[in-house]
Amino acid sequence: MFGVVLFVTLGTMVYMLLGKGAEQQIVEQVFLREQTVTKAGAVAIESFLTLAGRSLALVGENDTIQNFKPGSEAILKRFVQKWKGTSIVGVSVANDLGVVNLTVNQDGTKAGEGVSIADRDYFSRAKASNDEQIIIGNAVISRLGQSKGHFVAPLIASMHDEKGKFLGVVVSSTILEELTKYYVEPLKISDRTGVYLVADDGTILYSSFGPEVEENLPAYIRKHPFLGSEVIAKKVEAGLKKGEGGKLDLVIPTNRNQPWTWKHHLLAYSPINIGEGRYWYVALTTPVDDARQYMGPIYVRIVGTYLVVFLALLGYAVWLAKRVAYKQASKDEHEEHGVDK
Repeated sequence: MFGVVLFVTLGTMVYMLLGKGAEQQIVEQVFLREQTVTKAGAVAIESFLTLAGRSLALVGENDTIQNFKPGSEAILKRFVQKWKGTSIVGVSVANDLGVVNLTVNQDGTKAGEGVSIADRDYFSRAKASNDEQIIIGNAVISRLGQSKGHFVAPLIASMHDEKGKFLGVVVSSTILEELTKYYVEPLKISDRTGVYLVADDGTILYSSFGPEVEENLPAYIRKHPFLGSEVIAKKVEAGLKKGEGGKLDLVIPTNRNQPWTWKHHLLAYSPINIGEGRYWYVALTTPVDDARQYMGPIYVRIVGTYLVVFLALLGYAVWLAKRVAYKQASKDEHEEHGVDK
């Protein structure tokens, strides 16, 4: 009985001293890895948008494009070919009234030609600018062409003549789902890691698990309440306003109809600066259970150490018992024969 108690006590002590500390370190390492992945994804997406914007600006600086001369379509086709295989959908040229005069798309269609974009927020901003400013428009659900039904981000290069007169805009757009899948999905921690792209107003632009695209994240949390949901919703809202990265340690139910199915998740997020004080956020969530998969080798070492120590103590206990038994036997024998020590 004493051996069993000793075994259990020793095991508990070893786990508390080694296993628990190692598990916490693993969780912190996964947190750090998530933050690294979200930062890398945010930088990659921001760099892509910057490069695509600069390429678009070069198109807008071309005199042929600015004056809608013959050869304009060939220039647009070269732009589309250059960005083939990426999330870029196509490119259009609109005049100073906002009417799209020419469009070239990756799928070969002319979807968008003849449409007026004069009422779009990005056109108004481009028209009000005094230079060839690159503007990233607010993400919108596309209603045309190969991007139909997906969130797209318009990229706009404004055109001006030598005197600064506004001539129109060159517009391209990128599918945000494809952009996120290409730059962030391959870096996720595990198969159950959720990957998200969220606008600073809370709109979900891409979601691999859970809330649907176009949902508002804080509103979604409040619509499906659970213990502590209001606190989480407020933390999310506060984080989206800062334009900074961060992390949250969350315990949430995996099934809102079964509130007892609580799971511990690690959430990290990083901002993408899209200009004019606006941000998108790359976010990752990973169940802590997945982080614990890295504990396997550590648990093996802990059990090995535990067994070695236990066997050593057991061996010492056996040796000590034999030694005590031998001394007692010698004492009894001496007493039996009347021999003094």
